[in-house]
Amino acid sequence: MNTFSNLLEMIKTFSTASLKDMPIYSRQYFDNILIPIYSSRENFSFVFCDFNKLNKFNKTYSESQANVALENSLEVIIKSIKEHFPDIDFCISRIGGDEFAIIVDSSSIDLYGLFEQINFTLQSDCISTRDRDMSVAPNYLDIAYGVVRSNEFDNIYDIYSKAQEREAENKLATTLSSTDLFDNLKVLFSSNVSKFFNNYRISSFFELSKEQSKKLVTHAVKSISNMVSSSSNAQSFSTSNTSTTYPVGPENSPMSLAIDKCSAIHNYISNTFRGNSIDLSILNMNDLNLLLNNLTRNPVSGFFNRNYFYDFFVKQAQEQGISFKGVSLFDTSGIKDCNTRYGYTETDKRLRKLSNQLCSSFESNCNMLFDNTPFSISDTQNYIFDLGGGNYVVLTTSSISPQLLDRINR
Repeated sequence: MNTFSNLLEMIKTFSTASLKDMPIYSRQYFDNILIPIYSSRENFSFVFCDFNKLNKFNKTYSESQANVALENSLEVIIKSIKEHFPDIDFCISRIGGDEFAIIVDSSSIDLYGLFEQINFTLQSDCISTRDRDMSVAPNYLDIAYGVVRSNEFDNIYDIYSKAQEREAENKLATTLSSTDLFDNLKVLFSSNVSKFFNNYRISSFFELSKEQSKKLVTHAVKSISNMVSSSSNAQSFSTSNTSTTYPVGPENSPMSLAIDKCSAIHNYISNTFRGNSIDLSILNMNDLNLLLNNLTRNPVSGFFNRNYFYDFFVKQAQEQGISFKGVSLFDTSGIKDCNTRYGYTETDKRLRKLSNQLCSSFESNCNMLFDNTPFSISDTQNYIFDLGGGNYVVLTTSSISPQLLDRINR
């Protein structure tokens, strides 16, 4: 049976983003605690950061080296903010794989200048490392960033969206100033054409013939030529139409605690990093259970999330010697394309529908149901986890044949 103190410890575990021992909060903590708190505050600044080329870093070197570079870069950011503004509190949350939100409790400080200086430090190391030896992974990753002061907009949702928009503008300006922009565009174009031919098929039984492929390429070239010609006299593109904004707003927020209770939780979590204690008499067991449920689930699918899978389930399975006969991985294609074309809200709608279809397919094709009970683990139950980005892990009590998996995939 969970006690009040046990629940607090679990909340602390699932509040962070598992990056070293740094106080970097998770996306769920950001949604459930920080957004409600700052929706009622007036004096703060919001920074949205994107670590450039993290995916390319993963592929060029390794995921472990990329994590080291990411953690080193975050340490530079944390140290710089503390050194320049020692008396001002701030918090950092990992919003996506390479996206971070930083909230600083002041709207009068020069964060533009600070982040320009931080980025210069990060870029200098990356350039000097590449100049010495291209095979050696840089110690840091440079960033694109957008800064918004709280007095610029009326609510936290508009502030957040504008910070993302400014980050996209900053990234675009950095890219356009690059001398190898055209080469990068050619590689990007070739890569996406390859993905199109590899992934976009009418069905698994249909393959394009060589002649059909040539005709399709000819059609694509004509279409691009017409598009360029028709837009040559048009106004410049607006980054607000293409910025990667997450669906944050009242209609997307999960059921959360009252603001005073969110503040009590945040005071507790942030003070434990400093070794201090805090009064939590305002909270009860129901509050903690509600928060813990939100912190351990993906808000789109309702499945247990990545943190829950790695920080609880995998560890418990290893400790108890539990194994599963069926381990299936599902990777959803076209996520980034959907984000770019229709936005994150539409992507979430499609992922929610896909999650329901995945469960229904297992039930109808394999007669399998999934255990949705938190913090329980048994080799007699089936489990499904949402790792984010349309990636799912399914653990089943019996193995699943390739034929059945193919039926489920359809």
